[in-house]
Amino acid sequence: MSLERHPKDSFTMAEPWPMSPATIRAFHGVIRALCPPSPVVPDLEVRIEQQVRRMMRYMQPTIAKAFIVALGVVDLAPVWRFKRMKRLHQLPQAEASDLMSSMQESKIALLGDMVVGLRAAVFGPYYDLEEVGAHIGWEPAPFIRARIAARDRIMAGLVAPKIGPFSSTTAASKMPETRR
Repeated sequence: MSLERHPKDSFTMAEPWPMSPATIRAFHGVIRALCPPSPVVPDLEVRIEQQVRRMMRYMQPTIAKAFIVALGVVDLAPVWRFKRMKRLHQLPQAEASDLMSSMQESKIALLGDMVVGLRAAVFGPYYDLEEVGAHIGWEPAPFIRARIAARDRIMAGLVAPKIGPFSSTTAASKMPETRR
């Protein structure tokens, strides 16, 4: 069973949010700084950048534009923090990662919030990568296939298996009762 979107779902993949080449370089530097060096994922920066840029189409435009500003501020952080006369995307991965961590712990709340926002945007697509899932032992395909099969049964007018707290798996396990 294919895990691709079905044409009947009326799903259209969004076009990537526009970014200048300089912003894309800055974004790739942020991605390298945030993502662990292992597992090695081919085209890591491009794959995450493309996914995030597609997600940005669903953000409020002000938030998407603030994301771009945050990329520029963080890329220039080595200079304005008087650490190096290079941009973040020009630093070695370990040094850039240390800088990102120190910014997240900054006493300037806005700076820490920017880093947390960038982390959230990068780590969602990062942990969706098949190579990362295999590295950490996470295999969502069987669950997704079961959900697609349940949807097909419902669409055909048949009864689908119960899910969540009503599933046979959950009912079979003895859950402790809660006191009120």
